[in-house]
Amino acid sequence: MATRNDLPEFAATGAERTSAIWLLQNDAPPCLVAVASFKCLVIFLTQYSFDVLPLRIKKKIKSYEVIPHGINHELFKSMERPPAPCHPPRFSLLYISIINVYKHQYNVAKAVIEINRKGFPLRINLVGPAYGPSLTRLRKLIKKESASDFINYKGPVAYSESSGEYEQNDAFIFASSCETFGMILTEAIAIGIPIACSDRSSLPETMQDVPVYFDPEDVGSIEKAILKLMQQPELRAEISAKGLKRAQSFDWQKCANATFGYLSEIALKRKLSSIQYHDTEAGAFQAKYLYRRSFQARLQIWNQLIYGQGIKVDKSMDIGCGPGWMTQTLS
Repeated sequence: MATRNDLPEFAATGAERTSAIWLLQNDAPPCLVAVASFKCLVIFLTQYSFDVLPLRIKKKIKSYEVIPHGINHELFKSMERPPAPCHPPRFSLLYISIINVYKHQYNVAKAVIEINRKGFPLRINLVGPAYGPSLTRLRKLIKKESASDFINYKGPVAYSESSGEYEQNDAFIFASSCETFGMILTEAIAIGIPIACSDRSSLPETMQDVPVYFDPEDVGSIEKAILKLMQQPELRAEISAKGLKRAQSFDWQKCANATFGYLSEIALKRKLSSIQYHDTEAGAFQAKYLYRRSFQARLQIWNQLIYGQGIKVDKSMDIGCGPGWMTQTLS
């Protein structure tokens, strides 16, 4: 099973820090050795994550299940959304994520600049850590366009405090082109904030018909999506309602039940148990070592030591010394 979230970040390749599944998707040999070579079972967060794998990797995965993450509903609770902007006359947009190439904050900033240039007052708050070169490029753009009054980079915010950011903004935008799930988006819809979202990777699967979609590499497309949210309060209310309903699909208890249910099903199908595993390993050990001269020599010494003490052996126990053939043979 490969669902870890603590792998190193590969910012230069445009990849997110997601899971061992990302390594599979991107053809990383260590993970293929550790995961695929065992013909293992794999849990994916989305169907997309499996679909994008090379065929030769798919063939090595014996069984898989799609089980999405849950949402911390205690932290990310529904908030009343006013129909008018929170901070009139400017409409306030929020983007929480690491500043990075594949998150496309640069393109979002260009769209925000263009919208203000056309006379529509818009402010964006960027929250999250940063990949140095991407932040430098973004700051150069802000300085060049004299946009510091309406493009604000706040920096990282503690996870426990992140839900408060949504209350201070009118809409949420997420422009990533490389995601296996989109955890931040699920937290946003749980709060009920209207969203505009990238149409790339797994995001349409995770968000379904909730957001206004755009092409994250097309500034014009981003601009149109933001203007829709700004100019149509009815659309914002509709997206909020859809988002709250969709958020109910993501629950940690459901995730846990599905995970252990899948593992139990696999165990029953394969009739796996620690005893059967031991027997399989013991058989392999026997075939390889039991009849070797070196083993027989050691066995003879043990025979002399044990029987020389007058010890009657009627039971044996494997206490961790190989598969236990030494003790079994002696007994």
